[in-house]
Amino acid sequence: MVTIETETALLFFGCEDGSVDKCGEDLDRKFNFLPEYRKQSKVLGDVIRLEKRNEVLYGLIVGKKQSDAFSYINFEKCLSTLRKMVKKDKFFYIGVEAFCVSNDSDTMEKVISVMKSILTDPSLELYVCWPKELEHCRRANVEIGHSHVEGLRK
Repeated sequence: MVTIETETALLFFGCEDGSVDKCGEDLDRKFNFLPEYRKQSKVLGDVIRLEKRNEVLYGLIVGKKQSDAFSYINFEKCLSTLRKMVKKDKFFYIGVEAFCVSNDSDTMEKVISVMKSILTDPSLELYVCWPKELEHCRRANVEIGHSHVEGLRK
């Protein structure tokens, strides 16, 4: 997801203990935001907003620690907050990297469904970046180029 277009709200998942998902680690290599992220107070269901090099990253706090199971309840709370934040920041594009929970190949289908049900602004577009190791989980939707990015119209 580090090569996605500018002016896209970049999402990653984090925990109260300061850990982040693989996407957060990848984004940190480009933006070096983890020291600032770890200093901030984090509460389940909250969203941490970080600005780095003219990009805005949103950390969705979905667990207490990285070993916790992915919580769709906390994810929904984060999305409710995120909806307000992206509207205030005037974003029309949201980028998220695909992931798999407990070898559930339907994870992203569920995540996308939850995102579409909460991020209801018709002007918002969701872009899912598919790492090569998860290509087998991807459903046939709109594909943009060969970048492993999937655009989903609301």
